[in-house]
Amino acid sequence: MSLLGKIVTREQVVQRVVPMRQTATYQPIQNGDFLDMLENVADSMGLALEEPRFGLAREGQRMFGVYKVLGKNHFDGAVELMLGVRNAFDGSISAGICFGSTVIVCENLVFTGYAGENSVAGRAFHRHVTKVKTPSLVPRLRDKIEGALAQVDAFVKVQNDFYTHLQNTEIDNNMASDVIIQTARQNVIPKKDILDISNEWLNPQHEDFKDRNAWSLYNAFTEHGKAWTDRNLVSGSQRLMDVTKHFRLQFAN
Repeated sequence: MSLLGKIVTREQVVQRVVPMRQTATYQPIQNGDFLDMLENVADSMGLALEEPRFGLAREGQRMFGVYKVLGKNHFDGAVELMLGVRNAFDGSISAGICFGSTVIVCENLVFTGYAGENSVAGRAFHRHVTKVKTPSLVPRLRDKIEGALAQVDAFVKVQNDFYTHLQNTEIDNNMASDVIIQTARQNVIPKKDILDISNEWLNPQHEDFKDRNAWSLYNAFTEHGKAWTDRNLVSGSQRLMDVTKHFRLQFAN
């Protein structure tokens, strides 16, 4: 059975090894080494990573994983902090991590490609390829991970402020429709998903999102986004990052 698009175990992810030899300018990191590095760095900084989920794509050459970061709930306890990790052996994407959230009431995943405020980074990525010959890219990746994890509390504040701003931004059906259509026109979401997201906005499955504000609209996107991550955790998580970026631009303070 193909693992493409499926939720897989840590053991299955680790079994996917770099298929080509490293060179002075191409140095991909094995999935197992990367996950060990991340978990060890987090542990050394007092961050508890739990309940991991992993997905594979492109015949196992791309990996995306999700951890809960315990003890970092925010937005009045309604949101849990998540940590995403990605890697690739085909040169298509950088190795790295990104922060995100889970909306507890509905278990919607939300990932941010960036924070964009107060110099707080929402991610730490490092390319496997460099034009300069170097003994190893691994220490530089570790340094970037440590730098990103050191900003966890600052990032939580940025996220909390962002969600609060969405909650305080009232919108009507016309504006919600405009936002949904704009995301499709900009290829943030597939055009075929317009009606499903519109229906989720008009008739939310959860009482928490019946208020007519940008937070409810955001959760209409992420509720439908479960279908994206169920099909493929790798590409689905990237799409959720794009949705978050769109909302930051659309509803900037």
